[in-house]
Amino acid sequence: MNKQKALQWGTKRQIGRAKFLINYCILGIGLSSAIGLTLLEFIVMHDIFWQFAVIRLLFFPVLSFLFGIAYWDSKERKYAEFINSTTTTTESPQR
Repeated sequence: MNKQKALQWGTKRQIGRAKFLINYCILGIGLSSAIGLTLLEFIVMHDIFWQFAVIRLLFFPVLSFLFGIAYWDSKERKYAEFINSTTTTTESPQR
């Protein structure tokens, strides 16, 4: 992780894990993908298969939630490594 990505993640992580998972993963990825695919299905097929639409509306947010947990943990680990590496290199040894 470079300094720019660390700064971006530092500001994004301030909202907290729960809000990140809800705003970015469940609403941003899961529901928007499910709605988008349902609209695409309607445009192409001129009909909506409701059983598939319901499955998408339930399944996609759950998958995006699980993806979001893994993504958050990965970014937190990389952020902690970056912070530790910058603090150890900037500290001067005391004599």
